[in-house]
Amino acid sequence: MKKFIFPVLSGTILVSFWLLSCTKNHNTDPCGPFDNRFISTGVSLYTLRVISYDSVYHAYLFDTLHETDTVPFNKLAIQVIPVKKFYMGSAHQKRSTFSIFNEVYACTPPIPYSVEENYVTITCTKDFDQIHKSGNNLVDIFDVAILDLYKNIIYYRMSLKDYLALRPNSKDELILLLNKAPEKADNYTFTIEYYRTFGTDEKVFEVESGNIFLLKE
Repeated sequence: MKKFIFPVLSGTILVSFWLLSCTKNHNTDPCGPFDNRFISTGVSLYTLRVISYDSVYHAYLFDTLHETDTVPFNKLAIQVIPVKKFYMGSAHQKRSTFSIFNEVYACTPPIPYSVEENYVTITCTKDFDQIHKSGNNLVDIFDVAILDLYKNIIYYRMSLKDYLALRPNSKDELILLLNKAPEKADNYTFTIEYYRTFGTDEKVFEVESGNIFLLKE
């Protein structure tokens, strides 16, 4: 099984941006302009198994999940990543840093963010339980772990229903996590519809989880 980890990356990412972009130039503006906004042009989906979770550092360890695998319901993770198209926002940011050396400029590319709103629905190809029938929206039986680098939110977990009520803008990544067991152990296929609204431009991207055999515990 291929294993990978999602640690707290915010500090590392910000420092990396700084190191890669710093320049010293006494004659010209060393910064920007930068493409610091994005809109979603599609969605990628991956099914994963949760191996462990560190609630202090918000770090998940996952295995890749294949269709022939079985997984306890509370270990299923559906990773949803928007496909981004970047465009120009504010022209640039320039920041001076304190130094004992002569004039130094630190060029800091801003972290891209989205101004579009997004919403998701989740349906299943068969009845999940007596309440959640095939074709019904299942957002109330999922939590979501959110990655939003612009707001420094690193895999913060909350109810998906509560998250969507906030009318969120698109994030760098969403990890959907079941919070309720199915009525019976069986194969389930989940369909995620990812809606995004950007001004008057509305689009829906549909992706499927593939066949997943869920255990009740």
